[in-house]
Amino acid sequence: MNNLRMIRVTGTGRLSLPPDRTIVYMELTDSNKDYAKVVEASTKHTGELKDALSELGFDRDKIKTIGFRVDVEKEGYQDDKHCWRERFVGYKAVHSAKVEFGVDNELLGRVMTVLAKLPFNPTFSITYTIRDLDKARKTLLTNAMKDAKEKAHVLAKAAGAKLGPVSRIVYGDEMPNFVADGMPRMARMDNMLAKGAAPLKVDINPDDITEEETVNVVYEMILD
Repeated sequence: MNNLRMIRVTGTGRLSLPPDRTIVYMELTDSNKDYAKVVEASTKHTGELKDALSELGFDRDKIKTIGFRVDVEKEGYQDDKHCWRERFVGYKAVHSAKVEFGVDNELLGRVMTVLAKLPFNPTFSITYTIRDLDKARKTLLTNAMKDAKEKAHVLAKAAGAKLGPVSRIVYGDEMPNFVADGMPRMARMDNMLAKGAAPLKVDINPDDITEEETVNVVYEMILD
């Protein structure tokens, strides 16, 4: 009569892919003592940013907002009794947006040129990613399961047993994002270029993005 035992293995899947998508994250900051005026300024500058990028061929609805907030700004001071206190300075509106396109250094240089010419000096960062994330994630899981099965076969054979069917599979809730940073921190161009300046030349060759995923698999192991 056959006896069933369990064998638990961890499979690791790895995948390296060249990025095919550029994401430019932009942040617009405005300050004013009046709440309505700071929101108005942020709206105005957002429109000017979209106008400038649309001249490069981007659809306005493709320039996506990913965050907007208005913070209260305060400063510390000492009163007449030399006690530290806080007083209201104004409001700060922060609008975060992004635009995506293929890996194209010429277009990236033109985008950076546009940002450098805007008078309100938006900050920006650059990341690279994979267009078909779903396919990449499925490939990772497939590779992890293959690795788990190979390990289980080796262990079962070493134990003088046969590998049975899968009893249980557990893997993480968070899947890899396949993101590589080209310029991870926000940089400010500070209105560095004159209106008639030639587009910036960019020479960025992003490295392959490597991710891995693990799965815990429980197999039945048949002992003769």
